[in-house]
Parts: sequence; C-alpha cells; structure tokens
Amino acid sequence: MKQVILVPVWLLVMGLLQSIHAQIIQETPMAITAIDRSMIERSGNLHVDLIANLPIGKGGENFSLGAGARVQYDLGRNRLIRGAGYKEDEAKSPFVFSRDELGMSALELAQLDSVVGVIGMDQIQAIEVVRSGFQAEFGYQVLIGKTETYTGGSFKYENLSIVHGFAGYHVMPCPQGDIEFEAGPALGLFKGGGSEFGFGGAINGYYDFTKPLVPIRRIFLEGERSLNWSVGGGVSYYKLGQADGILTLNLGIRASF
Repeated sequence: MKQVILVPVWLLVMGLLQSIHAQIIQETPMAITAIDRSMIERSGNLHVDLIANLPIGKGGENFSLGAGARVQYDLGRNRLIRGAGYKEDEAKSPFVFSRDELGMSALELAQLDSVVGVIGMDQIQAIEVVRSGFQAEFGYQVLIGKTETYTGGSFKYENLSIVHGFAGYHVMPCPQGDIEFEAGPALGLFKGGGSEFGFGGAINGYYDFTKPLVPIRRIFLEGERSLNWSVGGGVSYYKLGQADGILTLNLGIRASF
C-alpha cells in the first residue's frame, strides 16, 4: 500500500510547492520591463497530473482500481507573438487575440513593444495560441491486485506498478480543449519483486477551466505566470512481457505551470 501512495503524493507535494511559490510571486508583481519573449511564449509548458485508473478487459481482470501521477513537458512554444506581417482576417480565429483584446493602455503596449525583443517587428499586433505540438512525459501508476475468496480461504493478486516514458503529440480542437496521443517504453514492477519490460500508449483529452486570454493578460499586466487547472480523461494500454495487454480508463486533474 505504501507504493500506492508514495509517488503520487510526492508529485502532489511538489505541485503544491510550485503553487505556493507562484502565490508568493503574485504578492510582488514584476515590472512590465521584466517580461521577455520567452516568458510570454513558453509559460504553461509544465503539467502535473493526478489520475485514477479503472482496469478493464482480459489483461486487467486481476486488478481492481489504480492511481498514479504524470509529469509532462511541452517541447514547443504555447503562444506566438505576431508582428507587422500579421493579417487582420486572422483575428477571426478563436486562437488569436488582437492587440486591442489584451486590455492594456497605449503606454503599457508601447513599453511592452520595447522590451519583448520582437525581432523585425515594430510592435506586437496579436498573440496566437499554438494549437498543436510535441511533448515528453514520465509517469507512474499502481494497479491494486484483486482479492478472490473461495471455500476455505482467499487469494490476493500482486499489485503492479508501471513506470513509463512517453513521447507524444497534442492537438487543441478548441481554445480550452486538448487531445493528446502518446506512446513509448514501459516497465512493470510486481510487489513480489518480479519485473516485465514492454511498451504502452495513451489517448487523453483535457478541458482547461481557464480561458486562454486570462494567463496572457496576467503575464502582460502583472508579470506573472498563471497556475491553470484542467480535468481530463482517456484510455491507456500497456503490454508487458508475454502477459495480456492491460487497458485502463483514466480520470484525473491537471495543474499547468
């Protein structure tokens, strides 16, 4: 039971510490001149998930429930700064926020234009939310072995811990939605000491409770990165050694930094 709790709790604590750190920063906002282009385009790249699993199918028939955690990093930029070459008709996209939508005064916009280092651009014309990109992920989960009772006694299947390293690609069908496709190597560790190497994959979807313009405004006006919360669900599949593949349904929460 210790291994059921240890890693997810550790990652939750780390996420909370990051959140507390962000709250401390909020009390002392940076001046607008402290904002750089990287902060605008790359904030929100780190994600921490806490998940619950339900094993299904033949491969999961010896397990009842599961729990775990994932740490994911987006390899590309989450936003793009658009300059003079930006086309006005692109503003119709729900993923693009024009200069006027940023809610900043003329003086603040002039200051921002001078400090973000927009090469070859006279001024910021719009901010575009990047709708797709690659990611890397490390995850851990444990599946709890079932206990079967029979006449004269009972038998409990071993708990199975699974560690994986996935690479993947994500697509945003809407400004607050994200669908991810991932695959990579996996290692199964049994409580009794055995292990099995294999592979796995996952398809997950997320809904972000925060509209994209909110963290953008926060960065511009207060010089702060936002902590955003999402809810997600999906399916994962693991094939470990010669055993039947394990399919799980996943449901969890995500904190993005």
